[in-house]
Amino acid sequence: MIKRFSNNLSVTKIKRKFVTAKFGKRTKCPKCNYYRKLYRLQDNRYKCNKCNSRFSVITGTYLSKSRLSLDQWYELLWWFAYEFTANKTSKEIDLPQKLIHCSFSLIRKAIYDYELQEMIQFFGEIEVDETYIGPKFRNRRKKNRDKYRKLNAVKRGRGVKDLQQPVFGIYQRNGKVYIEFVEKVDRKT
Repeated sequence: MIKRFSNNLSVTKIKRKFVTAKFGKRTKCPKCNYYRKLYRLQDNRYKCNKCNSRFSVITGTYLSKSRLSLDQWYELLWWFAYEFTANKTSKEIDLPQKLIHCSFSLIRKAIYDYELQEMIQFFGEIEVDETYIGPKFRNRRKKNRDKYRKLNAVKRGRGVKDLQQPVFGIYQRNGKVYIEFVEKVDRKT
């Protein structure tokens, strides 16, 4: 694998970053939350003295069923953060495009799950609104505009729901923002 940006980071430093991201300051057993007597095994896993369970850094994470190593994931996270496509990333590094696409989808799912968890934590003054996202009518192709005129689908405001995607947003004053794509914008939704 060609390493573009992580040349100066060793595998142990990368592993330390993942350990800090998962456990924080103290490594603890994911099964019993015990942190006092954990033993490091030769295969870089940990063993809990209390419940005798064995675990690694990626146990119980999105990466647990991945065949990529931590330094490869670190590299892919870098390419993802700089908004490279899976196709362009596969040309830059030595991995198949399908594997990179699946990895990027897994990263997106992790971000989505994190956002859902964060949405519960809104408090204080909150603003709620919806909007529609999509191309304006005048920016569509001429043949599409003619088709929509014949169907009488040219509308503004809430009438545009057939042509554009409704988006629901929550904004906490001086704080977090949460958005979600919805199918329809009505009171029940």
